[in-house]
Amino acid sequence: MRTFLGYFQFINESDTSDAFKREKDLSDHLKKHGAMNKDIEAAGSTGGNDFHIEHPTTRKKVAGKEIKSIRVEGEMKKSVSTGKFGSVALRYHPQKGWHIPEKTQKDKPEFTKQVHDATVTGPDKKKRKLLNHLNHHWGPSKEGVNHPGVTSDTTDMSPAHAYMHDHNVHVVHIGDRGTFRAGHSKDKDHHNTGLPILSGTGRFSVSSERKRTSEQQKAGTGMQINFRPHPNSVKKSHTDISTDEGIKKVMSNMSKRKK
Repeated sequence: MRTFLGYFQFINESDTSDAFKREKDLSDHLKKHGAMNKDIEAAGSTGGNDFHIEHPTTRKKVAGKEIKSIRVEGEMKKSVSTGKFGSVALRYHPQKGWHIPEKTQKDKPEFTKQVHDATVTGPDKKKRKLLNHLNHHWGPSKEGVNHPGVTSDTTDMSPAHAYMHDHNVHVVHIGDRGTFRAGHSKDKDHHNTGLPILSGTGRFSVSSERKRTSEQQKAGTGMQINFRPHPNSVKKSHTDISTDEGIKKVMSNMSKRKK
């Protein structure tokens, strides 16, 4: 009989394997259309972004100048309902209270700012900043005490864009919604992809991390803040780069110089 821990590990391994296969399938599809460097492996084996689109002007002359390399970095999500669109660790310190570690703030500055700006309307009907709410209601971490989950007030998709901005992403592909501009290309279509902006609403949630060290488990400090969209708020894109028509359309748009 498989133990619960063994089953949990099996699920994690299955999820990782499935995600890598999806990324590889998309990468192979893009390479077939000359949209991705054929020498680049799927992200699951490199730790980089999930995919990229090689700009059609790469290694060509535009206005008399050779364009050596332009890569449009991309993020991939299985579906809008299952994907986390940004996450940060949360820790407790006697002087700082519940906070985002300094290294995380440095590595993810845009997403950290969104977390700091997020609010929660508590049972007392008072609106507080998310971290202030946690420190007000949770207090110090105690061994063996599980903190209740917390969900922020609804916001737009700015946290998702901030998360992708931190990862140098311009394009996001969502399996059940298609392909969108995001992150660095949120406000301006820098590469002339013709893609719509990722829009909708969502909320932050605070819960235990899936993997915690024994020290974190003992102290109860292994918490994480995630941002997830409201699935029904994200409408389908008019373009899906996982289809032949979709990637051809994007590559055609990108090859046209703006006047």
